Amino acid sequence: MTTSRKPGPRLRARLLSGVWFGFGAGFLLAAWAVIVSVVSVISGPEDFREIIGPLLPILAAYLGGGLAMGIVLGLLRPISGSWFGISLIGFIACFVMMAAIGFAVAGFSFSTRDWGFISVFSLLAGPLTAIRVRNEVEKMKEEGSWFELFE
Repeated sequence: MTTSRKPGPRLRARLLSGVWFGFGAGFLLAAWAVIVSVVSVISGPEDFREIIGPLLPILAAYLGGGLAMGIVLGLLRPISGSWFGISLIGFIACFVMMAAIGFAVAGFSFSTRDWGFISVFSLLAGPLTAIRVRNEVEKMKEEGSWFELFE
């Protein structure tokens, strides 16, 4: 006899906090893209589309990549207790976000070199960023900040 288990409140809370964080990161990147686009158009004849591609796919990639990254963060949060676990989460989250950005810029015509760059960048930047964010979150928790809402 098998029983189907519904996701519990802890899983929902983890996913919610991950999605909030992911959308926040995606929103900041999207806002950056809009600012760069406006400055680029104002400052010279080359507009943002000529430099990096159409703006709407970029914004969608940032927001969609942020959502996917947030889901990864929420699902893998139980392994975030160790340095290895948080580093693995950082690598996977960075890889997901970088792949989303790459798809927006290059479409589905990724080369082996592109995948290699995404992998190496994610391996270097993801764990370092995740450890840094974890340390900041722990410091904010000790100070009693608003992060406690997502626990």
